[in-house]
Amino acid sequence: MPIAPPQRPVKLFYSYSHADEDSRDRLEDHLATLKREGSITSWHDRKIPPGKEWGREIDHHLLTADIVLLLVSVDFLNSDYCWSVEMHQALRRHERNEATVIPVFLDYCDWKGTPFAKLQGLPADAEPVTSKAWVNIDEAFAAIACGIRKALGELSTRIFAQPSQFARLNLGFPNSGTLVNRKQELGDIVTALKTRTRPVVVIGGMGGIGKTAVALMAAHSVFTQQIFEYGVWCSDSPRSQLTLEDLLDEVATTLGAAPLVLENHEAKPQSVRRLLASNRCLLVVDSVQPFADQRLYDFLGGIPRPSCALVTARQRLPLDEMRFVALDRLADPHALQFLATEARNYGHKLGTLKDKQEIVNAAGGMPLAMKWAVSQICNRGATLEDVLQQLRGAKGDIFTHVLGETWTTLPVASQLILKAMTFFSAPASRSSVRAVADLNEESLKDGVAALVQRSLIDLSDEITDADQRLTVLSVTSHFARQHLAERKEEQELMWRRYVEFFPARAEELSRDKADPVGRLEKEVLSICGAWKACYVAEDWGAVLRFRVALREFLWMRGHWNTRLHFSLLALDAANQAGDVRSQADILVYDLGWTYLRIGDLAEAWKHLEKGSALYQGLKDMNGYALATRHLGKAAVEQRDFLAARRLYSRCIRLFRSTRNAQAVGDLQLDVGWMLRLQHKYALSRVCYSRAQRILTQAGDRRGIAKALGGVGNVAVAEGKIDEAVELFSESLRIAEEIRRVDEIAHAQWGLALLDALTGDLRTAIERMERANQLYSTLGTRKDIDDTERVRKEIHRITPGCDIVQYQPR
Repeated sequence: MPIAPPQRPVKLFYSYSHADEDSRDRLEDHLATLKREGSITSWHDRKIPPGKEWGREIDHHLLTADIVLLLVSVDFLNSDYCWSVEMHQALRRHERNEATVIPVFLDYCDWKGTPFAKLQGLPADAEPVTSKAWVNIDEAFAAIACGIRKALGELSTRIFAQPSQFARLNLGFPNSGTLVNRKQELGDIVTALKTRTRPVVVIGGMGGIGKTAVALMAAHSVFTQQIFEYGVWCSDSPRSQLTLEDLLDEVATTLGAAPLVLENHEAKPQSVRRLLASNRCLLVVDSVQPFADQRLYDFLGGIPRPSCALVTARQRLPLDEMRFVALDRLADPHALQFLATEARNYGHKLGTLKDKQEIVNAAGGMPLAMKWAVSQICNRGATLEDVLQQLRGAKGDIFTHVLGETWTTLPVASQLILKAMTFFSAPASRSSVRAVADLNEESLKDGVAALVQRSLIDLSDEITDADQRLTVLSVTSHFARQHLAERKEEQELMWRRYVEFFPARAEELSRDKADPVGRLEKEVLSICGAWKACYVAEDWGAVLRFRVALREFLWMRGHWNTRLHFSLLALDAANQAGDVRSQADILVYDLGWTYLRIGDLAEAWKHLEKGSALYQGLKDMNGYALATRHLGKAAVEQRDFLAARRLYSRCIRLFRSTRNAQAVGDLQLDVGWMLRLQHKYALSRVCYSRAQRILTQAGDRRGIAKALGGVGNVAVAEGKIDEAVELFSESLRIAEEIRRVDEIAHAQWGLALLDALTGDLRTAIERMERANQLYSTLGTRKDIDDTERVRKEIHRITPGCDIVQYQPR
């Protein structure tokens, strides 16, 4: 059955040896159906047009691909370029969750010691295309094509179902987990969300019936169809069930209104409703309890159009305006298919059809109960009779019952792991679980193995064990949370380990010279969850430690709305702690700068002036100079060049008096930008060149990339296209190496402009889309608007069109 086409086709990149060109072509033939559906496009180096620089073309397509296929053979492993360049770049993107790498095994070779050995490859069980197990090679390639189709279904939810603007890093929807056949219910839910005749759609059913998976599939479906612009995912917090405050804060931050998090409790619900009334936002709220706060019910029932809420609960909720969709047991044909698929994952056939039907009946057709039964038989060696006996003896929710029975048989380490994972709102790293559970590495390994055997947790598919992340089902987490709540002393001890571990972890990763950004990116969801938990617990010192450790990371990686959200919390913490130095730093470095970059000049000016006054009181001339510099940038944004020159002149005197050479270099960048806006290109070049020289001496690669991009913009304005291409390409290379998102966007934007001016409209539009995705993540409204205008201009471009006027900063 064809998958629903996403917003754009998924981009495939072939990494292969030219000796395997025939195999690549045959695989292309087998992917023809996916191409005709509009589900994929593919690229390999034979598609490079004459006259194009091959190295640059390969890098561009490799760095923008959604899926990288490694065509593994003896010749592939023997190719220096495939091994040293393409494979390692692809694996780095895979580790950062920017792309999916799939090894495709063409023939027998010694690949088990390679960096990709732990990835799931195709065909299944790494049976190569040339194996005699296949009737012919077409059977093997057909299996590979089916595997790629399945991967597309999982991938498209990750790369296309995210909110289109102000994408906040800890609001992405999790994976939907085990997919089951719920076509009828899914259709009803999607229709209800599209028509929005009720403000709330509630998915009800017993624990383990698959409510969360269906909710996520429905959410991904309506996002793929662009029914909603924004999405918020909420579930229980680390210490308690979901509250109205949790939900309101998530919505406010997602919709670019982070200051609302500090608004008083009485006014905040109405303020958030006004936001929802002017945006198409879908709230997905998982596992709402029937005894939740009435204020939460009142808010959900009053969500205004065009927004809507999708809620999962075990029973009907006390809401007048809701559409209730009940999930019952899987119909027998679908349940039997589900069982067979689960057993096949273990390499097991699970007995006769009669045996399978008995399991379905005893499990009540519930997916998680059947999944548990399969793991007991196939992975733990339990007999069919024992499993049936446990299922038939269940009271209440079948899965909850068997979970309770299983709990008593778990090793102590496994119980501690499940309890520890109740504190995490995102998949948890092994090191963080070990710290909270207070286990050594050996106990952690044994405890995880026991949980995987019983299908109680899932492990991510990572290159190394150290990067592996643990995910627990919501029903299992709820059970473990209840168990832990009965042991207050143990709960408090785990909580203390949790809030002590993450500030230290954030500081450790921020100091990691080898790969500070990559390692932090993997852990940042959990770190931000702990940061918020510390604020709720009024641990002001920990809140400020988090701020110092993550400030630069959130800035460089473009998580600006998250930075704004937590900066406001940090400012409140600094006020509560009476820490004037931190107040000044947050007002200028964090809030003033971020408001300036997202275009909210009134808020930027207000916070910068407050911070400037505090720095003056502290007699901190460097801080005062920085606040003055940012005020100058705000004046330039308002095109008040006279005020900007006055502020910049004061700033240069202050920086020189403090002998801060790097700050002088940064200021030259700002002055160069101002002069370019005034069309004083020769003077602008002088300032950018001076900045590049100073920042090179200081080793500031971020500043170098910015200076190169600045001169590139001047070159475009002067009509020096070849020079501009070279400058933007070098700026992009540096920005990608240091993972500086805003500079990557600017460089992509500049190269798109040049592609359009030289007539390569297809590449121009591709680059423009990439830049716009990054600007949307950053929340920089002016850049988003300019990009949209230029994209429309490119579509109807003529030799005399004026697109240079929309140059990026």
